[in-house]
Amino acid sequence: MIRPLHDYLVIEIIGPPPGKVGAIFLPDTGHSSEATTCTGLVIAAGPKVEKATEGTKVVVKAYGQHPACDELIVDGKTVYMTREEHIVGLVE
Repeated sequence: MIRPLHDYLVIEIIGPPPGKVGAIFLPDTGHSSEATTCTGLVIAAGPKVEKATEGTKVVVKAYGQHPACDELIVDGKTVYMTREEHIVGLVE
C-alpha cells in the first residue's frame, strides 16, 4: 500500500454523498462543473493529517462524478489521493 506524505490521504470511494450529514442537507446539483460530494473510506493518512485517520468515513469534494484528487491503481484496486483540505466532513 502507499504511505502518503504531509497532509495527503489515500481514499477508497464507497458511494454517493449522504443525503444528510447531521442536520445539514447536501443537495445534488446535477451539474458536472459545480462541486458536489462523494463518500470515501480513508485507507492511509499522512503524518500531518489531523482529523481523518485510517478507517474513517469521509465526505470528499467532487466535480461531477470525479473526486478532487488523483486516481491511482494499487494492488488492482482504484484508490484516490487527496489533500486534507478537500475533506468536507466526517461521517459518523
